[in-house]
Amino acid sequence: MWVQFLVLTIVWSAVRGEVPSEVFEVTYEWNKLDFKWPDDSVKARYLANSQYIPENITISGVKVWRDRLYITLPRLRHGVPATLVSIPLATPGTSRSASPPLEPFPSWEMQEVGNCTALQNVQNVEIHSDGYMWVVDSGRVNILSDEPNNRCPPKLVIFDLSAGTSSTKYDMIHKQGSSQSDYNMQSPSVRVVQFPSSVVSQDSSLVDIVLDIEGDGYTYISDASESDPGLIVYSWKENRSWKVRDIRSMRASKIRTVINGMHIEVMRNIGGLALSPVSHRGERVLYYSSLSNLLLFSIRTSYLRDEELAVGDVSASVKTLGQKESISEGMVMDSRGVLYYGLLQNNAIARWDTNLPFDGNQHKIALDNKFLQWPASFGFDSDRGNLTVITNKFQNFLAERVQLHEANFRIITAHTGSKSYLYQQQENDNFSPIYMPTSTEIWGRNFNDNKDLNGYTEHQYVTDGIGNDASDKNKNINNNTSAAMGLSASIMTFISGFAIVRILTV
Repeated sequence: MWVQFLVLTIVWSAVRGEVPSEVFEVTYEWNKLDFKWPDDSVKARYLANSQYIPENITISGVKVWRDRLYITLPRLRHGVPATLVSIPLATPGTSRSASPPLEPFPSWEMQEVGNCTALQNVQNVEIHSDGYMWVVDSGRVNILSDEPNNRCPPKLVIFDLSAGTSSTKYDMIHKQGSSQSDYNMQSPSVRVVQFPSSVVSQDSSLVDIVLDIEGDGYTYISDASESDPGLIVYSWKENRSWKVRDIRSMRASKIRTVINGMHIEVMRNIGGLALSPVSHRGERVLYYSSLSNLLLFSIRTSYLRDEELAVGDVSASVKTLGQKESISEGMVMDSRGVLYYGLLQNNAIARWDTNLPFDGNQHKIALDNKFLQWPASFGFDSDRGNLTVITNKFQNFLAERVQLHEANFRIITAHTGSKSYLYQQQENDNFSPIYMPTSTEIWGRNFNDNKDLNGYTEHQYVTDGIGNDASDKNKNINNNTSAAMGLSASIMTFISGFAIVRILTV
């Protein structure tokens, strides 16, 4: 069985005489999400008991470690069997399914709804270079249903991926300010952090997470709570957490917008986070935005790390960088200080070199009205220099108009030549906003990016997974520059509590 790959890109810098370095292609896609079940009888039972409702499942986050992709499925409605899963990382020359079943991580037992020691509602994860995966679990489930379940509190769970899912390491449940731990030999996690009431609330929604590995180590988590939005800071050394609050930048306003013809109204507090690279031009900076705010903000980590400063008035320390072209949620920083983020209203992906001013230096690198609906999450691998993006048509999910006969979820990959912000930039990293490899091997074929640069406004390729050019079969795509100008974006906006999210009739 062969798999089609769609490669789409635009030259955002054509008028500047520059060439983009990213060429995106679809590596996986699903009409509906299915799982690697223990056996058929278990799947049948889940279906019969409405524990598995395909149209109620969506994808939120993605991260890469070694040969696996780790994907989050937030429990926004009933019928989501697992909230954290993994699939093989697609690599050139490997045989794979175009729509592989999702394997619950670390096990089926750790997906039990209502069991507060298990994973309940995971929107994003981050993976340290040493293999420790940090998982933010909001606890609350079915928040878009008529009967949301607030039984379990928010928590931070850390797994050791290098130990595998059969790890027998003890589970340390750390309580605020305590060196005492409760032990659970049945869990493959190595730590579970429970937050105090001064940090989380009943409607907390833990959206995104970044790791600050310099110094004593800190974790920054966005909480899109309707009643108490803010940034949670967790100190690894002190085993303490506190919350940074700023009404202007962390609480969002209601916004009306159109995503692929769908009119929606949203009000979603602080969400996407990105951290400047390790040892990157001195002090590190945290960048953030909310789904329903066009503005991008930043704050120096020195203000976040100092608990006394952080819990006070930080408004003077928050910098407004400028306005994005579109609302967005997912974002990621690479090891060179380049920020990648989605543009939801444009079905696009953009990037900004943080060494330059924000205004005037935002560049679209991919657009596509079909393949890039709602780019939800971004992740780098550690050794191949690839950026992975998830798209999910979330506007259809919000409207309860998911069509299971068409592709709803895609994983799209591009070679950037860089790593994530967790890695220090190497001397041989030769990226620049105009850098592009002269020849990039894409799934078994050599693709010379320089051969079509004359008069270039857009370049698209479709291959059959073997290396044969299938562009003749897809002239309707290649000739439609207005409808397919790059890679389509599908960003997962986990509107915690979904303060206000509704479809507008026009």
